[in-house]
Amino acid sequence: MEIEFHHCGALHFPSEQTARDLDQFTSCCHKGAVVLLPLLPFPEELKLLFLRKHPLSQTFYQNIRNYNSAVAFVSVVSNIQSIPGRGPYMYKISGQIYHFLGPAQPNTGDIPTFGQLYFLNTADAHEHRSNNPINIRLNPILLLLLDSLLRQINPYAQAFKMMREVCQEENDTAVQQNQSLMEVQIIFDNNYHLDQCRYNIPQVNEVAAVFVGPGSENFPSHCLAVHPHSNQLTTIPVTNKNCDPMSYPLLFPKGDIGWHPYISNCKQNQTKRTKCIYIAILLL
Repeated sequence: MEIEFHHCGALHFPSEQTARDLDQFTSCCHKGAVVLLPLLPFPEELKLLFLRKHPLSQTFYQNIRNYNSAVAFVSVVSNIQSIPGRGPYMYKISGQIYHFLGPAQPNTGDIPTFGQLYFLNTADAHEHRSNNPINIRLNPILLLLLDSLLRQINPYAQAFKMMREVCQEENDTAVQQNQSLMEVQIIFDNNYHLDQCRYNIPQVNEVAAVFVGPGSENFPSHCLAVHPHSNQLTTIPVTNKNCDPMSYPLLFPKGDIGWHPYISNCKQNQTKRTKCIYIAILLL
């Protein structure tokens, strides 16, 4: 790749130029028609891990999907197919990928996982992650580093912390006043109409709000509701802007808004971007 496209800076091979315009490319930004804001700056330690300049970079790369899953807020379920032979590693999925959001607290006897770990304090969450057999190959020091980092800068982690604090306040009030405990739930908004052209860190009150009172049937269907206890998982549509940052926090550590079908250019033509284009631009 030796040609840098002047519109977006993506690197290309000469053969990728369009037949009509030798200095134009369509596989990245569609000849400059699509403009994506860059990802928010990575925290320094996470940047060093990705650049292989951190003492723990080796274990990070060897188990990167497992580390992401260990600190993710939702579960990602797919049918992974094994590829026979000795060729280069290939990650092949058969069928659809599903994303599930669970209750804030596990059912009796279950191990806390995903977003439930951010409902706990750092020490308890680290103990559960370290003792979970699925994380047996992961470095406990790196797990603690990633958890602590996300709790500081990630609005989704801060939302679960906010819910825990409200639950504790409501529990104390119910005991002191000898009254029934009010239901507490956290609502992750999916407002498509936020300004897509701004470049700043999402605040916790922009992605979620904690409510005390009746169930989530009063909220719009596009919102994601998390209850303290539930026997059901909530399926997150891939078109939901919260899906990417909640599923892949190592790629979106500061809660960058993910792809959704209403993303438009920060240009006058307002052309919508498909998810394929969105991912291609981020990678290039």
